[in-house]
Amino acid sequence: YGNGIYDTGGLTNPFSFGGGFGYRFTDYLRADATFDVFQSRFSGTTTGATPCIADAAFAGTTCRSEDSASLSVMSFMVNGYADLGTFVGFTPYAGAGLGYSYLNWGTLANNTYCVGATCPVGLVGTTPHGSVKDWRFTYAAMAGVSYDVSQNLKIDLGYKYRRIAGGNMFRWDAFSANAGATGTQGRDPGLSSHEIRVGLRYELW
Repeated sequence: YGNGIYDTGGLTNPFSFGGGFGYRFTDYLRADATFDVFQSRFSGTTTGATPCIADAAFAGTTCRSEDSASLSVMSFMVNGYADLGTFVGFTPYAGAGLGYSYLNWGTLANNTYCVGATCPVGLVGTTPHGSVKDWRFTYAAMAGVSYDVSQNLKIDLGYKYRRIAGGNMFRWDAFSANAGATGTQGRDPGLSSHEIRVGLRYELW
C-alpha cells in the first residue's frame, strides 16, 4: 500500500441548525453554551495510471475512483460575545468559542471505473469501507447584529466560522482487513465551515 490524496473532494447539500442557553454579565458581555447539528455528503475522486484489475482484459487501461459518504456532526461549544452598543434597536457583536465536535462518517462507497477505449466494462465494482466516529477539538469565530423586536426578543443575523480538527475518515475494506490491514485507511485534514445564520434570542430577564 502507498499514500495518496483525493484529486477532487468536497461536501455537498449542507444543512445545519442549533440552539443554546446563556447568561448576560453586563450590557456588553455575555456567554452561552450551544449545540449545533451539521449534515452533509462527501464526494471525492482519484485517478490511477494502472488498470483497476490486474487482468489481461484490462491491459492498457487506467482506473478512476469515485467515493461518497454521508457526514453528520454534532458540535458542543462554549462561547463569549462582546456587544458593541445598541443603536436604534440594532446591536452589533463579535464573539469566539471553543468546544468539541462528534463526527459520524457513514460507510464510504468506493466505485471504480475502467478508463480507456479497450475497457471491457465501465463500472468495475463498488467496495464499502466501514464508518468512523470520533470526537475532535473545535473552535469558532462569530460576528453579526441583533435587532430588538421587543425588550426580551431579538432577531439575530450573523456570520460564523467553525474549524474542526482533522481525524480518521473511513476504515479498510473487508478484503484488505482480512489480508492483515489494521487501523483506519482514510483521514480528513479537518473541516472548515462559513455560515450565514438567522436565529431568535429570547432573554428571560
